[in-house]
This record gives sequence, C-alpha cells and structure tokens, in this order.
Amino acid sequence: MSAIKIIKAAYASVNTGFDVTAKCQELVNTGNDDIPVNNETFGDPDFGQTKYFTVLYTTNDGKTGHAKGCQENTNLDLI
Repeated sequence: MSAIKIIKAAYASVNTGFDVTAKCQELVNTGNDDIPVNNETFGDPDFGQTKYFTVLYTTNDGKTGHAKGCQENTNLDLI
C-alpha cells in the first residue's frame, strides 16, 4: 500500500471536469509518485479545451496535507 493518500483530485477545463481521485490513488498504489497528467490517463472531459489537474493528498503521517496542480500533458511528481 502506498504512503500517499489521495484526498481529492480533479482533471478539468474551465467548463467541465472529472473527479479522478480513485484513479490517482490507483496510480500511487503501484509505488509510483509521478502522475502522468493527460487525456490518456484520465479521459477527456472537454475536447479541444486546455485541462488542468489539481490534487490534495497526505503522505506518511496522514496529517499533513499537500496541494499541487499543473496543466495537461505534464508529469506531476507528488514527492
């Protein structure tokens, strides 16, 4: 089991988006702390529009929260 607990994650444009919390937890449970942020990973919630990724998570102690975000077609390193 991963030391990373995803609290909430979203992949969205300014118009609409997806809750990708479960998918992100699945990805980090494999032992990788990098999340590929793209339509292949999460699907495309708004074709032709720029998407953004946001994630809120805890590591190790489960008490200290972290928040990160980035634009699509990047790789987000959680640790």
